[in-house]
Amino acid sequence: MEILEKFKDIIQPIHTPFIIEFGSCTGEYTRVIADILQLSTKEYTFHCFEPNPDTLSKVVDKLQYYLISNSKNVRLFNEAICSTVGKVNFYKSTNPTYYGSSSIRRPNLVKKTWNDMTFSFVQANGVTFDYHLQRTGFTERPIDFVFCDIQGGELDLIDGGKQAFKNVRYIYMAYCDSEMYGGQLSLQKICEHLPDFEIIHDYKSHVLLKNKNRQ
Repeated sequence: MEILEKFKDIIQPIHTPFIIEFGSCTGEYTRVIADILQLSTKEYTFHCFEPNPDTLSKVVDKLQYYLISNSKNVRLFNEAICSTVGKVNFYKSTNPTYYGSSSIRRPNLVKKTWNDMTFSFVQANGVTFDYHLQRTGFTERPIDFVFCDIQGGELDLIDGGKQAFKNVRYIYMAYCDSEMYGGQLSLQKICEHLPDFEIIHDYKSHVLLKNKNRQ
């Protein structure tokens, strides 16, 4: 995967990289990211978020070695990233074929595009990006890389991370220019809401952004 090679280059000069993943899903990329960090022999911090209880156990299985051997620095949070702190509406995908389609945003065109996609309505614990850094004591620490695939919740992440994004160096974010979920931002709108970031590479459905104010 091309972005993972770019990720290696980005963290290579960083002595203590801090990485956050929003939307771990089943943990496949989560495990690869953790392996890359481990092989770098650096003292890294890796925080992962996955709100869906149906896929969380798979993330735990794939990340178990690191959660046990490096529990201080590798942490998994069963929470949704939101614009507010507290209980949040969560639309959980119930068709196993679409296990990665759950969202805090109401399904919109996604149900018309895949008419066999179904959802159940549940409650999840929600936190903001800013609050997470406050509770973990990382408000002043640079965040070297954010991986984000949260199915239409990009605006919630941005609105809840006004301070946090000032310290983010790179973001790799999934996007869609159609409103698959209610209120989903197009790539243009994402860039408008993150004016301090510039596009490094558009992978068509994912984009790599760099903070112009951080080296």
